[in-house]
Amino acid sequence: MSQRVRRVDPGVRTCPLRQPRHRPRQAGPAGGSARRRDGTDPAGPAIAGGGRTGSRLIAPGGDGVTIDVRRNRDIHDTEGGWFRARWHFSFDTYRDPEWTWFGSMRVFNDDRLIPGAIWPLHPHRDIEGLTYVVEGLFRHEDSVGGAPGPLPAGSVQRMTLGSGALHSEQNASQTEPMRFIQIWIIPRERGLTPSVEQKVFTRADRTDRLLKVISRDGGDAVLVHQDAAVYVSSLSEGVSVSHTFDDDQGAYLYVISGSVTVNDHETLAIGDAARIQREPAVRLSASEPTELIMVEVRLTAERRT
Repeated sequence: MSQRVRRVDPGVRTCPLRQPRHRPRQAGPAGGSARRRDGTDPAGPAIAGGGRTGSRLIAPGGDGVTIDVRRNRDIHDTEGGWFRARWHFSFDTYRDPEWTWFGSMRVFNDDRLIPGAIWPLHPHRDIEGLTYVVEGLFRHEDSVGGAPGPLPAGSVQRMTLGSGALHSEQNASQTEPMRFIQIWIIPRERGLTPSVEQKVFTRADRTDRLLKVISRDGGDAVLVHQDAAVYVSSLSEGVSVSHTFDDDQGAYLYVISGSVTVNDHETLAIGDAARIQREPAVRLSASEPTELIMVEVRLTAERRT
């Protein structure tokens, strides 16, 4: 059991991105101007993880035990020609004061890049930038000498932007689109030394289990500098997996493909998400082949200055 911690300071500097360029072999459509910023509301949320509720489940065992479901149609969708993105929390020009963060998680974006697309090098600081490659080939460039890849589907990467660094996300393929989920976690400490760690996991590694790919303890998973974890799973039809939570832990669940029933109560279809709070455990049952990702956080998180 981890010690209880205080709420994290959400003050991450905003960092705009320039229009991505494309490799000569892939001109791509001229799409809108996307600027990547953290979208922090300076006032901060009233609670860690406040949000508009799609539907609320009251699980057995007492009042205030909830799973808040977000349907696919309710998650912000934006397109800029060379990219398409689904922003689950306030980000760039999208603002929703009821969906600003969740525990130490500041950003959860489902991004797609057309063949050959490149987000040019851009700066961030005091962020743990986590990437999960859903499909295609992800290439990375940075100012700290991290290995560029490319990383295939199933791979994960952490870039500690700490005291400040440049990085770039790129589609390494000239012919196929690339899809990745990017998560920003606010680290426990400011000014960490920038670094990169990445690992390749296969579909077999995550088949019919919740595979921990990012963890505060590292080990077989990629290390993150916060009390947080990321799990991925590829469930066969009819398979169920379960996960227990410590006190003050919650999770954000996203269905990448397929469908899953949560605690034998409500079904999430492709593109649906759920914010899980004050649950002692969660049971996920697949009614068809399903890919999912779950981010586990403390509902309050500490940052030391």
